[in-house]
Amino acid sequence: MSKYDIDYQDSKKMWEFQMESLENADSYLNSRNKYAVALKELKLGLIKAYQDGVINPKHSESKAFMMLAGEYAEYERHLMDLITYENEYKGFEKILEAREGARSFNQSLIKNQPK
Repeated sequence: MSKYDIDYQDSKKMWEFQMESLENADSYLNSRNKYAVALKELKLGLIKAYQDGVINPKHSESKAFMMLAGEYAEYERHLMDLITYENEYKGFEKILEAREGARSFNQSLIKNQPK
């Protein structure tokens, strides 16, 4: 066995790394789904506020969201959720990208190891 051969412990570490990546992917999906729900609730509330004349449609969507949150407590919670879950899923995207790079690097080392 040369010094480049992969043993059981190395294989186990790579498997654990991949399992952690899957957990991160699940967390990413969960945050992304919660973000979508918060965005949907805000947009539905915004439609109603436009129809009721509470908010003028000339405002940008982000400003209208803030105005909506200022008028109604439930939409304040949705806006906070939107911000929180957007930051979460974007963070998980970065983690998954970094982990994919490390996985790819490890595969390259295994593939190109000297015989």
